[in-house]
Formats: sequence, structure tokens, C-alpha cells
Amino acid sequence: MTDPSLTPDQNSFVTTLAWVIIVLAAIATVMLAAQNLFMHFIFAPGELERLIGAQQGMSGDAPMHRFMAENFRILLVVPLLFAVLALIGAIGLLRRRPWGYGLIIVMMGVGVVWNGAAVVLHLMTILGYGGLPGPVLRPGMFGGGFQMLVSALLIPVFVWIIIRLRAPEIRKEFGLG
Repeated sequence: MTDPSLTPDQNSFVTTLAWVIIVLAAIATVMLAAQNLFMHFIFAPGELERLIGAQQGMSGDAPMHRFMAENFRILLVVPLLFAVLALIGAIGLLRRRPWGYGLIIVMMGVGVVWNGAAVVLHLMTILGYGGLPGPVLRPGMFGGGFQMLVSALLIPVFVWIIIRLRAPEIRKEFGLG
């Protein structure tokens, strides 16, 4: 059944996708903003990094852990920026703006690369490659395996969305066809 609020030339896939991304990105934006506020105002500069470094046993053989501990505050801001960009892009997609269309395709491409890197880094951690401590077989391993599985499953979803958005009838809605 078609949505009566859509004009005849609007694809319901685009509208549905835009609303799903708006809801998820809005939730992520609120959560990540709260997380950033908490981490930036509760912990004194350097204290959080020191605690993370001590917990992860920063040593000469764990450059990835040292990098994460030394740049933790910056690494917290990056996902917040991605969530805000996804929210802005989804609103543009819903309003059928060409910049929103382009931004969502770029964000999906970033998602493919991001999740591909997550799978590789999880495998490197599990197998003990690349200066990461390992092999890592300890409690909590299931969580990392689950994260790797979710990342691996998101890659084809993001690729499918990109392919679907590149269809000529959808591109035409944005004046790109």
C-alpha cells in the first residue's frame, strides 16, 4: 500500500530510509552528546587518559592502546560528528535535497569502510597481530565477537542501500537523473 502523503514521484524507500536514519541518528546524537559531556566535564584533563592507559596496561608492545588512551577525548567527538552528519543528511534526504542524497551516500560509504576496519581490527586483536596484545582469549571475548559479527553484517546492508539509492528512478527524484 502506498503512503498517501507521498507525491506520485516520491519513492517510499527514500522516505522510509530517511525516517529510520533520522530516528537512529537523533538517538545516537543525544546519547553521544551526553557521553561527551560526561567525559569532558567529569574527568580532569589527562585523568581519563591515565586511567585508560593503566587499565589497558600501556606498554611498548601495545601502540594501538596507547594511541586510544592518548587521544580518547578526540575519539569521543568523532562518532558524535558522524551522528550529527547522518541526522542532517537524513533530513535532507527526506526533503529530497541533492546534498542530503549525496551526504547519505557518503555516510553509507564511510559506514562500509568503518565496519570493514572494525572487522579487521577485531580479527587482528583476536589473532594477536599488528602490535595488539594477543592472542586475546579471555572473558569478554564474546562481546568482541558479537561486535565483529554486527560490523560484518552491516557492510552488505550499507552497500545495498547505496545501490538502491543509485537507482535511476531515485536519482531522478533529486534532480540527478
